[in-house]
Amino acid sequence: MKSLYLSLFFSLFLGASKAQKLQTFTDPRDNHTYKIVTIGNQTWMAENLAYLPRVSSPAAGTDEEALSKPFYYVAGYHGEDTSTAKKSENYKKYGVLYNYVAAKASCPPGWHLPSDEEWKALERHLGMPAAQANETMFRNEGMVGYKLKGVTGWPTKGSNQFGFAALPGGFRYGINPGVGNKGGFGYVGAEAFFWTSTVYREGIVYRRQLTSESKGIVRFPQMVSHGYSVRCIKD
Repeated sequence: MKSLYLSLFFSLFLGASKAQKLQTFTDPRDNHTYKIVTIGNQTWMAENLAYLPRVSSPAAGTDEEALSKPFYYVAGYHGEDTSTAKKSENYKKYGVLYNYVAAKASCPPGWHLPSDEEWKALERHLGMPAAQANETMFRNEGMVGYKLKGVTGWPTKGSNQFGFAALPGGFRYGINPGVGNKGGFGYVGAEAFFWTSTVYREGIVYRRQLTSESKGIVRFPQMVSHGYSVRCIKD
């Protein structure tokens, strides 16, 4: 019986180690090196994309402009100098916040912005029932958010069980004169938002969201003018 328990322990240990085995990939466009991790049949970047060809202040990029133009933001940075933005702590920690048009075009060669279906495949692999994967808002079964979140950098840490190491990079919200918004950043250090490539309807695209308060993960359609993090998936 003891040998059976030892065999099971080492089997689980080796399986967990394999799931969390990190490799690296260097983006040939800017020589930025990323940790990458294989989870199930998918290979993901284990860090937020940091490709930044130019930077905008959060006051740039109206809802109409964002339908066709790429915008790149760095949380907490309100200028337009790319080299200065890259020196900021938020850039080094959280990477770039992209509007949807920029997100679609910013993954390096051999990688792409994951679809809603690819996110759902990840969620099912982490323990979410297939029926719940198709729902919107918070989906708590399987504690997928808890498993994706890093063990540091959150008010309430995750387990990082599979090496995804999600961090709370927050988001850029758009311009809304009706309520006095001139564009800005929200939930930096508290929540993580990730684009999918899947269009819900014109101007609206599915996203994922992790919060400090929940062990689940949100699936919800959102306006393309918002700025979210990107985790590329290998082709």
